[in-house]
Amino acid sequence: MNDRPPAWWWALPVAGLVAMAMLAQVARAVVPYPSLQVAAYVLAIAAEVAVLMACLRPRGDVIPWSRALLALVLFLGVLWLTAQDSLGAPAHVFVHQQWVAAVCVLLLAVFAWTAFRAWQQLTELLP
Repeated sequence: MNDRPPAWWWALPVAGLVAMAMLAQVARAVVPYPSLQVAAYVLAIAAEVAVLMACLRPRGDVIPWSRALLALVLFLGVLWLTAQDSLGAPAHVFVHQQWVAAVCVLLLAVFAWTAFRAWQQLTELLP
């Protein structure tokens, strides 16, 4: 068993850094610059990336479907919470919502793929 995570796993913090940079860039349109709000959203994205990496860390060569489902449920909850503050919000709030929505779509695809692979392995074992 290989204890090192696969190469794709390291793309998660890179995607988080891109989301943080987009959030900071979009917030520049607001005068005065909302430093505390941007810092809070950057920290939120960093925490979300940490949770995502912890949930999706494979123990072997593949991610179990249960971990993908857990991450999907967690991020759907985060998406629901972030949708609560959208009325009249500045653009950087919507960048965070788009980040969470993109993660949810990705997690739905990962869950579908891992569940399909688990079903394939199960049907191969059946007579």
